[in-house]
This record gives sequence, structure tokens and C-alpha cells, in this order.
Amino acid sequence: ARVKGGLTVDLGIRGFVPASHVGNGNLKNNLEKYVGTTIPLKVIEVDKDRRKVVLSHRLAIQEEREAKTAATKASLVPEQIRRGTVRRLVPYGAFIDLGGVDGLLHITEMSWTRINDPKEVLREGQEIDVMVLGIDTEKDRVSLGLRQILPDPWSEVPSLYANGDVVTGKVTRVGNYGAFVLIGGVEGIVPHSE
Repeated sequence: ARVKGGLTVDLGIRGFVPASHVGNGNLKNNLEKYVGTTIPLKVIEVDKDRRKVVLSHRLAIQEEREAKTAATKASLVPEQIRRGTVRRLVPYGAFIDLGGVDGLLHITEMSWTRINDPKEVLREGQEIDVMVLGIDTEKDRVSLGLRQILPDPWSEVPSLYANGDVVTGKVTRVGNYGAFVLIGGVEGIVPHSE
């Protein structure tokens, strides 16, 4: 039940969960949504004389999350393919949740071709397969790659094109030494002299 200052719960005996220990501890949390549900709890105080038990939902889910994070970290190995969820897109890449552990999928590892914005390839909440490229346990970082599990368009180039072929492509950018042209998933350069 919702009571002043938190929730009462049935453990076979009556227990109390302060509002600051429900969910993430945000006091603006809607406590009504917890009424009638079963939630994990951690005992934080027991007074047998007054038959009083104080519990924490926040600490229980925090322990579950930490255990899940530790298990995920222990199971990560380089070159492993893992399923993850895109949590956040940033200009330089995307943070992928691998199950309690976030890894960085750098923009240069998203595709075989040049990408200007991660939104061209991914969206938040999307589930994707990624390859673990590196694990830095000291800095608590995981590097991920997507292009490593995609077909390499360069492997097809010798069978599709030969010296002297005339092809049509899209100019993707112009640099100091020529124009970059996208043809069938690979990028070539047309030097200024050509």
C-alpha cells in the first residue's frame, strides 16, 4: 500500500520501504505504480521489539545490476560477437548496452564507408550485434565494432571491376588531393590530375 513517506509491503509480516528507497530513489517517483506488484527488496533495518522491518528496493536493484555487470564483464573476450542495445548516440559514435556494461562503438567502426553522423546507421533503442574489439579493465572501457561483422565490400572489388572499366559513382567529398567517389559500397579517389 502507499502510505505517508513510502510503501508498506507484505513479507509475511508488515515491512516499510521509505520513498527514498523505492525505484531509483527519486522522491518525485510515482509510488502508486508499485502497489500490487512484487519487487525485490533488501533488509536495511530490523527492530524485533517493535516488530518493525525497513527495506530498500533501490539497494536491491542496485545489487542486481552490479551482479549483472560483473557477470557481463567476466564473460567479455576480444573478437566475441555480442547482442546489445543502442543506449545513446553521440557525434563520435554510440554507446551500446551489452547487459549492464556499456561499450563504445566508434563512428569509424560502424561501416566500411565514411559516416558523418551515427544517426545514418543507428537509432536509440535498436538491438544490434557487435564485435568486442578491446577491453581496458583499468579504465573500465569496452571498444566495439560493427563493420567487422558486416561483409567486406572490398573483397568483391576484384570480381566486379577491372583496370580500364568505366563506372558511375557518387562524389562524397572533395579533398586537397582529389575527389572521393562511392561506387558499390567502396570509396575510391579521383586525383586532381585525373
